[in-house]
Amino acid sequence: MESKDRDVEGRPGPNSTIPEKRYFRIGEVADLVGVHAHVLRYWEKEVASIRPGKSSSNQRRYRRRDVEIFREIRRLLYAEGYTLSGAKRRLQTQGRPLTEMGEAQAPAETPVAAAEKSLPDAGQKIQGALNEAKAKAAPAALNQQSEQMNLKFRVASAEEKLVRVKKGLNDIILLTGEQP
Repeated sequence: MESKDRDVEGRPGPNSTIPEKRYFRIGEVADLVGVHAHVLRYWEKEVASIRPGKSSSNQRRYRRRDVEIFREIRRLLYAEGYTLSGAKRRLQTQGRPLTEMGEAQAPAETPVAAAEKSLPDAGQKIQGALNEAKAKAAPAALNQQSEQMNLKFRVASAEEKLVRVKKGLNDIILLTGEQP
């Protein structure tokens, strides 16, 4: 007679209790979840909350929490018909209480968050005014500094730039001790 918690070969199945162990190998987790090991490796890549450690022989070591997450993913996919991306979203919202419609409730809003929501335009207006004042003040400050340092900036033509580069190269050649 076969128990509903065990499969045909007598291994634990997806409805069995999770043994009291600290770590599980991938084969054990596959048996406990009821899927193949390659499916677990794929889910592991897709779900960020599952990050197994590695043993000294470089084998994956899953924790009990990982097994529980895998079981929940399997239930969402196979029993409730979710896609993997939908199951990931559902897992992310499971920490919050669900409404009657099955959607996660938003956490209670703090007074600070409520105040920030009520005055979003004020902050944007202040930031815009500051940016505008900086933009007006920056050119004047630069002009004042350049006049104090007696700097005259002007746009040089391409020929002038080329002449300066040639002169600089000639100076470098003279410094090395060779004739231009």
